[in-house]
Amino acid sequence: MHDIDLTAQWLIQGATDRLRARATFGTTQVLKLAHFAELYGANVELNGQGGLFGLVHAHLSCCIDNTDYYEYFFPTGDGNHKQGLDWGLLNAPLIEDGHLAPPNSPGWGAEWVKRRFNHGLWLFFLILDLQRVDNGLKAVAILGDVIGNGIECVFAGDGVVERNK
Repeated sequence: MHDIDLTAQWLIQGATDRLRARATFGTTQVLKLAHFAELYGANVELNGQGGLFGLVHAHLSCCIDNTDYYEYFFPTGDGNHKQGLDWGLLNAPLIEDGHLAPPNSPGWGAEWVKRRFNHGLWLFFLILDLQRVDNGLKAVAILGDVIGNGIECVFAGDGVVERNK
């Protein structure tokens, strides 16, 4: 599912006629896999909820011709939406009458509770460098918020060892 080369071999060898894809490692990988599967008459099913509580996989479902399945774990059609609200996402997609549709807004269409981000909530964690060290891994990363403030941190072992503004 995450190894496009191995998955391609399954199709080439005739070992499967249905693939699973997940946008964890980017939407481009999913689209490449879907186009490749289409050459072999195979379908792609999007695995799990997907990023932004279903918004990413909802968008991908709309642009992939050879998909007919959206994996969903909640007992009611508002599970993505309820889970998204816990994190401040106002418009995670609902499943209504067996259909899932992305919003019409620009980009991924995510609408957030703005006040949740005005209180120092960190929004992203971008790893710039990752190295093996004696006590595990050392990562240099940027923690950032919605207003463009960022702090470069060095993580090693069990915690932050250095911070730079």
